Amino acid sequence: MKAYVLLGLAVAAPALAQAPAGKLPDEAARIAMDVCADHASSAIPIEGKSGAQLDAKGVIYQLNPPDFLSSTKASAMGIAQYAKSPSTSGEIWAIGYDSGGCMVVSLGVPVADSEKGIVAFFEGAKGWRSERPSASAKGGEKLLGFAANPRRNLKLTALVKLQDANNTTTVVITRSAR
Repeated sequence: MKAYVLLGLAVAAPALAQAPAGKLPDEAARIAMDVCADHASSAIPIEGKSGAQLDAKGVIYQLNPPDFLSSTKASAMGIAQYAKSPSTSGEIWAIGYDSGGCMVVSLGVPVADSEKGIVAFFEGAKGWRSERPSASAKGGEKLLGFAANPRRNLKLTALVKLQDANNTTTVVITRSAR
């Protein structure tokens, strides 16, 4: 099992079995982004009581993380809850924090597939616009930045980190008052 550091959180990549039943990776990534953005804008929280809405999106709610995401359970963004977006390749998870922040993590999914789904989400979602990433790329990384203002007093900022070397993609959406 390999370990990766995603935004300061150590994440161990799972040993992947044969491709599980699910959507193509780009579609699974787009769905996870939709769940994450809905959580960040407070439209659909990632929690047990919103199970029907999450089921309708085709994701699986989980209160506790799988072992390889256990380091994400508590962070500076708060306590997390999880929604898995089933994919035919790798693992794709939306992680919603009680602060309203959210992450999408894909491990073992070709970065090009994750990027395709993530960019498709931002291009198709109302109100999101491309902007300069809030961080600088390190060796082997590609960073993308996006922002939205779903309400007059709320700004959402997304930082997308793509790492080809280990087939890892991380998206972090943070909330800030305006």
